[in-house]
Amino acid sequence: MQGGLSLQTCHIQCVRPCAFGRRVQQNCMRLHKRPVRASSAKANGKADVFTLLLDCDGVLVDTEAQGHRVSFNEAFKQKGLDFEWSVDAYGNLLAIGGGKERMSHYFTAHSHLEPFSSMQSMEDRQAYVKDMHLLKTELFMKLIEKGQLPLRPGVQRIIDEAIEAGAKVGVCSTSNEKAVQKIVDVMLDPKVASQIRVFAGDIVARKKPDPAIYHLAAQELGVDPSRSSFTDDPLLCFVFQQPPISHPDTMCLQ
Repeated sequence: MQGGLSLQTCHIQCVRPCAFGRRVQQNCMRLHKRPVRASSAKANGKADVFTLLLDCDGVLVDTEAQGHRVSFNEAFKQKGLDFEWSVDAYGNLLAIGGGKERMSHYFTAHSHLEPFSSMQSMEDRQAYVKDMHLLKTELFMKLIEKGQLPLRPGVQRIIDEAIEAGAKVGVCSTSNEKAVQKIVDVMLDPKVASQIRVFAGDIVARKKPDPAIYHLAAQELGVDPSRSSFTDDPLLCFVFQQPPISHPDTMCLQ
């Protein structure tokens, strides 16, 4: 595409088994039918500024089932807990944004069992979950360093084309910031990684599905959300374009 960014042939192929619920399965089907595309046009003699924001888990790398879930289970084992999250069970827990929040929800729902059965104060429970999450993150980062979770097909080309076309690229995730940065640094070319901003972890008070992290990213990257076309689906990707235009090619999947 002359003078712009065209990603028609660089859509991300869905390689996940779609075991995380009907909504994910429907989105995977839509992804195959409709490529992700962002274009840059000139309006009033001034070129648009566009920004590509990607979620990390399930978009850059298929991390959920064989990455985060495996790391959580190993952390439980090392702490002597009798919990093991299956693929389906973890898929249901993904409705809760954030690893610490996910564990807190699960432990509270099973408060008659350890670790919460012997912890009455909220402070003790929060401290335990924080410590557990640090262990889980350490285990997860080891998986990344070993290259056991490669980039999803098409991701490298999408990012390369976006940067080459002058787009700002960011990664927005509820996962631990160090873990997300590790994925960007290890899986992407160093020159490319240096041009990608990471917004992750506890950088915002309200986690997905609340769009707070995307508003923060838009603010930091100089994109006005009120004048942008974007979707709010953390399983896929987000395209901000400025000034706004009402054309479906500026949207990812709803």
